[in-house]
Amino acid sequence: CRIALVLLQSTSASTAAPSADDSSSSGTSSGSSSSSEKAASVCSQCELPGKHLFVLPFADTDHLPGYIARLEAALSEIASGFYLGLSKSVRAHRDYLNKTNHQLLFVRHNTKIGFLAEIRGDLQGAIKSYLQSYQHLSELRYTDTNLHELRIASAIINYKVCRVNFLLNLPRDAIAQFRRHIDLFRPRMGPKPLLFEHYAWLAVQYEKFGSLFEGAVMQGLPAVQTQHPGFYYQQAAQFAALRRTTALHLCAAATAGNNSLLDNWDCLEMYGQRPWRAGKHSLEPPDSEREDCGIEALQFYEMSQVQHSEVIIPLYSRAVAQFQRYKCPRIKQQLMIQMATEYHKATHHAKALAILQHVLIQYRVERWWTLVSASAKLTLQCSYYTADAAAYLAIALEIIGSRLMLP
Repeated sequence: CRIALVLLQSTSASTAAPSADDSSSSGTSSGSSSSSEKAASVCSQCELPGKHLFVLPFADTDHLPGYIARLEAALSEIASGFYLGLSKSVRAHRDYLNKTNHQLLFVRHNTKIGFLAEIRGDLQGAIKSYLQSYQHLSELRYTDTNLHELRIASAIINYKVCRVNFLLNLPRDAIAQFRRHIDLFRPRMGPKPLLFEHYAWLAVQYEKFGSLFEGAVMQGLPAVQTQHPGFYYQQAAQFAALRRTTALHLCAAATAGNNSLLDNWDCLEMYGQRPWRAGKHSLEPPDSEREDCGIEALQFYEMSQVQHSEVIIPLYSRAVAQFQRYKCPRIKQQLMIQMATEYHKATHHAKALAILQHVLIQYRVERWWTLVSASAKLTLQCSYYTADAAAYLAIALEIIGSRLMLP
């Protein structure tokens, strides 16, 4: 590791001691021999190079910003050199590997190199290493046993690639990488009893990319009606809803008898590993009986602990905000109806009714009677559950009128 020592001096700038190496000092340039001797003595006792000792006379408020700027630049240079050395060490170890026996290590080492380059601010080098890592990962053999771990690893690397592309002002490359990522993993659904995990993973991918896209737009990236973050939030909400539907179908019979297999789930050493076989190689054949028990534990957790509506509603809300920003009223109204449906399922009937009444006003103005008919029953139910007599009578009278046709 690299160590630097910063001395905070309460004396004035004219009497502040320099570092052992005046050329690197962020303090004053006083030529006092006694001060230089003291600085050299401190470096000797701490076993520090002279360039790693800095003096910051904070009493000199007039020149303090300049001292801080030079200190920041010097520390940044030290840190950059340290991370460059780490990167060279990882690269040297990688060069001794071969793809036949160490394919997994190629993924790990390239990811490390990319991360270290990103810390140093070398974004071009980072994107190159991340892409190499993702390519190695995409060439791995997938099984039901290792799919979850590889899927999580790929999500992390893909996020890094997309983020760096946005930082480099390359939105098309980011979108192309995300589409490649989804095309690669969307068909790989894994074990059928855990199909809800696949849809949960897809929902997270779209949500994270939408967040990256939205952050880039806030930094000045232009977006248009046909390509903006709202589409990704919308897809995330739809996959989250599909997750709930699948979970209700697959997890209805799950019991709590195997919950102990999920102990320490949040503190595993490796991302994506199953808690009941943590530390084991993903290509090792699993214990089938223990695997079934672990799957049942995941199913029970999904049904008892996950509040699906609390996942879906914020995604619809973010999508609505984006479609409103880019002036897409029809899609915004459709998403608001879907959000109201989610509020109704979550028994937040008052919120659902408020959204429905707002949207129905727009539908009536534009004479979309078919759409009013499609939402009338839900509005009637919400007004009933909230005991809103006025709203209930209004929609009931509209339903029995000639304009609406309920199925």
